[in-house]
Amino acid sequence: MRSSVTSTRYRLPDVCVLLAAPQTKYLLDSAFLVVEVLSEGDVMSSVIEKLKEYSAKGVNNIWLIDPRLELLYSYSPP
Repeated sequence: MRSSVTSTRYRLPDVCVLLAAPQTKYLLDSAFLVVEVLSEGDVMSSVIEKLKEYSAKGVNNIWLIDPRLELLYSYSPP
């Protein structure tokens, strides 16, 4: 589900968990959990930018999964 992170930008997380059914076509409130899965071509600075935007929107649970290394990271704002 597309998620609003600023007034002009929407992101499409790999996984988005909500505690209640959305009331609109696009998620305007913060999700309970957002998960991003690293792809081989991902640039880490771009991925971190996404995670920062989710955090600024109010998402408290942000995970980053690296399938190649079989690791899961939990993001916290600096």
